[in-house]
Amino acid sequence: MVRKVSPTTAVVALRSVRMHRLYKRRTVAVLRVVAHDPKRTTSAGSTATVRECRPVSRTKSWAVEYSA
Repeated sequence: MVRKVSPTTAVVALRSVRMHRLYKRRTVAVLRVVAHDPKRTTSAGSTATVRECRPVSRTKSWAVEYSA
């Protein structure tokens, strides 16, 4: 979790490690997505699991997933 924009909106950084095709070195790609947090339980700096969902607003197509 990078930051909380509003009580139900959070910016999450998705990190993926890929191998460079030519140089055979690992590169880290960071994708920042806006996620919907309906229960308002996350805070900045915490770790969260997100999943893709239907568009909640113009920028939010991800949702925070809660364990049962």
